[in-house]
Amino acid sequence: MLDFKNYNDYELIYYIKDGNEAALDFMIKKYEPLIKKLTTSFIRFSDKRDDLIQEGYLILMKCIDKYNSNMNCTFYSYFIVSIRHHFYHLMNDEYYKMPILSSDVIYNSMTPIEKSFKGKDFFKDELKISIFDNCIVGNISIYKYSKEYNIPYKKALSILEEIKFELRNIYFKDNLK
Repeated sequence: MLDFKNYNDYELIYYIKDGNEAALDFMIKKYEPLIKKLTTSFIRFSDKRDDLIQEGYLILMKCIDKYNSNMNCTFYSYFIVSIRHHFYHLMNDEYYKMPILSSDVIYNSMTPIEKSFKGKDFFKDELKISIFDNCIVGNISIYKYSKEYNIPYKKALSILEEIKFELRNIYFKDNLK
């Protein structure tokens, strides 16, 4: 059995197309960290991340099948462009879209203890709700928000950071375990 550590991608693809399964296993193991890294850059906290990793393996197999040395680029470059293009395309699919957060969604996802502790203070403050709806959901910059609503920038920024901290603790708590 061959040791494929000293082979480049061109040679590995030649062996794979010739039917060598050990070369295919080596190629998959070689590109696995890259697939996981790219997947994480598209979907960080989701149960759909594993599905996207599987899509990455499928793209790797398609790239191995379609690649030839006359393409005027390395296999690595060809694979990177292919997988990113495929992932960008998948992000428009309803299955992979992240839900748009609103104060109601966050409040409803809280446990009863969190609602009694945080709900009284956090979601009763009109300024916090306004900053949440405009800056996080509406994607308005905090600088623009502070100018439009005549609120000191540092105060608005402080409230926004507090909201982000609360969101991390509430919404993503299950995904970080």
